[in-house]
Amino acid sequence: MGRFAVDPRLIFDQKDRATGANPDAKGHHDVGADLIAPYVPERVAWLVRMHADAKRYLCAVEPRYWDTLTPGSRYTLTLQGGIMAPAAVAGLTRHPWLPDAVRLRRWDDLAKVPDRPTRPLEAWAPLLRRYFARPRGG
Repeated sequence: MGRFAVDPRLIFDQKDRATGANPDAKGHHDVGADLIAPYVPERVAWLVRMHADAKRYLCAVEPRYWDTLTPGSRYTLTLQGGIMAPAAVAGLTRHPWLPDAVRLRRWDDLAKVPDRPTRPLEAWAPLLRRYFARPRGG
């Protein structure tokens, strides 16, 4: 499988961006999207990049969604910009991949349920090998 080279400047405390201590710091969703972008279709990288914004969006359009978040997700929501503003919601609502981003966010939430059975990591190996053996176009 291909190797990822992680730029150490991408590793930081999320508070650095929220407090302005490091305004160039990227959230985990951006770092993840940047890492996989050379290997996956544009839509997949966009969906990963939308991980935090999908949470912000859902909190704005479904007020009860906030109640479903773990304490950790509620905390990181504040670091990620808080509940999405109406103008941003209106703009995002027009994006054709938004339903997929919302669906992926809900799957992510389900993965945080303690003791919920999950597939072993080995089950994902064929898919990972398929996409990450070499960069697209390479």
